[in-house]
Amino acid sequence: MPDRSKLDAYIAEMEAAAYERGKADARAEMKDTMQVLVKLAQDQLAEIIATTKSLLAQQQEGLVNREQTAEAAEPREPREGSDQGKVLGVIREHPGLRGVEVVKALDGKVEERTVRTALHRLKRRNAIMQREGTWHPVPMSLFKDESQPSV
Repeated sequence: MPDRSKLDAYIAEMEAAAYERGKADARAEMKDTMQVLVKLAQDQLAEIIATTKSLLAQQQEGLVNREQTAEAAEPREPREGSDQGKVLGVIREHPGLRGVEVVKALDGKVEERTVRTALHRLKRRNAIMQREGTWHPVPMSLFKDESQPSV
């Protein structure tokens, strides 16, 4: 039976060697797979960054185009009969009114919240200015001139 123990030892040695080769092969396969995944992730990240840069550039271009269009637009009065036109008309007829007084002067023709929105939009366009809580018209020569500070 001594030959059987040598054979068993040889088989065990062969099995251990095969197991080690299998582990090494599995490690190599996992390493290769990880390298492929890292490369794929890097490529996708580069694509995401390029797309983001492109979208930001388009957005910035759109903002610049809108600003250029706004600057190039001729100053104009609000449309006749519009809420802003009605509010501006009241302020021109009665300069120095407070917001609440503008609402009362319109006698319910325009909702209070709409009057307040119109006041702020007209102020932003430099059609009116606010001094000490009262609203005053800006002369048409200064209307829409962004370089004039609103008070």
